[in-house]
Amino acid sequence: MPFCMINQLDLFSFYDKSDVPAYSLANYSSHSVTIFDPLLKQNVNWPTTEHYFQAQKITNLAQRTKFIQDMKNKSPDACRTQVNQYQPHDPKWHLNNTKQKVMLEALRAKYDQHQDIQKLLKSTGNMPIVEDTAGASYVDNEWGCGYDGKGENYLGVLWMQVRAEKIGKKSSTDAEKEARALQQQAKTALIGLGTRKGQLLQKTPGVVVKNVGSTSQQATTFQSMLDLANDAVRNISPGQSFTVKGITYGVSARHKTFFIKGKSSRNNTYYDVYIDANGKTHENGKVVAKSGYVDWALNHVVPDYQSQFTQRAISSPNSIQQMDNLTRKMLKRGESITFKAGDKNQTEITYGISGKFDTFYIYGKGKNGKAYDISLRNGTLYENNYPMNSSKWFDWVKDYAATNMVSQYSNSNNNTSKLKRR
Repeated sequence: MPFCMINQLDLFSFYDKSDVPAYSLANYSSHSVTIFDPLLKQNVNWPTTEHYFQAQKITNLAQRTKFIQDMKNKSPDACRTQVNQYQPHDPKWHLNNTKQKVMLEALRAKYDQHQDIQKLLKSTGNMPIVEDTAGASYVDNEWGCGYDGKGENYLGVLWMQVRAEKIGKKSSTDAEKEARALQQQAKTALIGLGTRKGQLLQKTPGVVVKNVGSTSQQATTFQSMLDLANDAVRNISPGQSFTVKGITYGVSARHKTFFIKGKSSRNNTYYDVYIDANGKTHENGKVVAKSGYVDWALNHVVPDYQSQFTQRAISSPNSIQQMDNLTRKMLKRGESITFKAGDKNQTEITYGISGKFDTFYIYGKGKNGKAYDISLRNGTLYENNYPMNSSKWFDWVKDYAATNMVSQYSNSNNNTSKLKRR
């Protein structure tokens, strides 16, 4: 899966059909969607989102009906190339973001109706999503990034908006703002690579490809149920569960705790095991130091979990935007982490996500004893509520914060405390 890093910016790209499951985000992927057609005044099952998108150009009822029938068993590319044979088209199609709104409706339906899309989109965290049309045989600077990275990447932007709406629970307006800010980060990084005609990101010099779900990573990351539970509660939604080899695992809707349950093939006994908020293991209602059933079940659960929710190597963030991205993978809105910097004064630093404004912030004292409060608002750095191009205090503290963030994400730092509200 093409998780890539360009100049310390993590991003997710999709385009090539061989990139499974990333290709699922492409409009040509074989994910049918049922969407209400306002002209036909009824729900229609569309073979792909491309079928739906192209049909909405046609404003004549008879012509749209004929297009739907003719294209029912044809490829999405045939829809794109043959739609001009069906007239008339919407004169406002290229105005007022009409076509983007149609595509957004299609992507929302695709997300809602396909669990694999939900899992894939969740695995991208808060990183930019790019349709890498540099790998295309024709120029596409509109829906993708284009050969030179200057493309509008509308499809990637709309997927980021859907992610912010569905997973981040943000309003459409706030989700759109977030998506556009992430797109600007991606565009800056992609332009720095120069022209890549016909060359995919994962094959471009200077781009680090992050391998996902490798066996060695899986063995070192999840050596116990507690290791798996700490990761799973960040990735699996409350009430969501999965079954493999007769073993069911997931996160409880009521208690928000990770569980594994099923019948052992060794002794035909049913086991229900969960990890409580204090990290203790409960097996069939009793606290146990070790569960033989779990030791056996993990051999099946861990590989399945890795295929559902993959762990990526984390690079150290060196900008406030990258810190924002990484912090949102660890903390919920309203949570923060306090740690002591490694300077001689052991300065106390706090960073987190504002409960009121949903913005990343970091605050503490400088060498002069002055208090500093840095936040990221709509892509702009603010120092003590003033917009700034840069901050000397942030430049000083960011290395300490980056080290702590990576340690926190890897669950290796025990000298921090989480606060609940700001």
